[in-house]
Amino acid sequence: MARKRMIDPNFWIDEKLGTCDPMERFTFMGLISQADDEGRLNGHPALIKSVIFPYDYGITTEQVNEWLTTLHSKGLIMRYEVSGQSYICITNFLKHQTINKPTASKLPAPPAGNHGPNGGGGNDPVPLPEDYGSTPSQEKRKEVEEKEKGKEVEAEVEKQTADNPFTFYEQNFGVLGSYMSEEINDWCNTMSDELVIEAMKRTLSQNHRKWSYVSSILRDWHGKGIKTIAEAMAEQQEKNQKVVPIRDNRAREDKLPASVQWQMEHQKAGSFDNQKKWTVADDPELSARLAALRRRDNTGTQ
Repeated sequence: MARKRMIDPNFWIDEKLGTCDPMERFTFMGLISQADDEGRLNGHPALIKSVIFPYDYGITTEQVNEWLTTLHSKGLIMRYEVSGQSYICITNFLKHQTINKPTASKLPAPPAGNHGPNGGGGNDPVPLPEDYGSTPSQEKRKEVEEKEKGKEVEAEVEKQTADNPFTFYEQNFGVLGSYMSEEINDWCNTMSDELVIEAMKRTLSQNHRKWSYVSSILRDWHGKGIKTIAEAMAEQQEKNQKVVPIRDNRAREDKLPASVQWQMEHQKAGSFDNQKKWTVADDPELSARLAALRRRDNTGTQ
């Protein structure tokens, strides 16, 4: 949980921040307010947008991503991934904040080479410019390589956006508020980004657009110990192939009156003459019934 932060007066005259546009500076200020005591925070652009710009519906996730990219390129923050999760570490965090009784971060540290909130301290060697000592032809080749690399980065960012649960929610369910961002983030940490997206896809396939339906699917998977897309697909296939016992609905033969059965038996045996005028006396059962009725009438029994 982020503590209350103070803004140092030197914030406004910092040279690196001075080269950023106002929205980039505002974003950096928001990152300081959300970071833990070691200057780390979850770093997906959609989550950053929801906690720093919760009411600014005109600001898009793509814009936030561009501002974070600029801050990263200027060395003000470090964007990194651990186990597929995005994180941000604010470089020189203790330059901006004085933390009394700091709490250890629960988030993973940046990769080797960055030493936490101090960013390696002031004694790190300053690297030479990348184009130092290069010839014009080398510079041209380097420019082309950088453009190609830029295209690859854009393609990777686009892919990550398409496979991101926060963006998927915004595109298919609605506005991503701070509460929903935390809910999605909790499920991503409990399950995985891929399973959260799969649960949303299944919800849409059932013509639902409520998070409660998505959450019920995730709870079911969590209870069954499902942790991968393959396991979720296998579970669905098992449901589809499950044999549902069918009640014995075989047609029951209606019990026909004995007279009708007698007639059918004689017809089947070929001894029934359709041309003959049959009477009650020709049917033993009917004859017996008629006799019983007559006896009842004569005795007066009911």
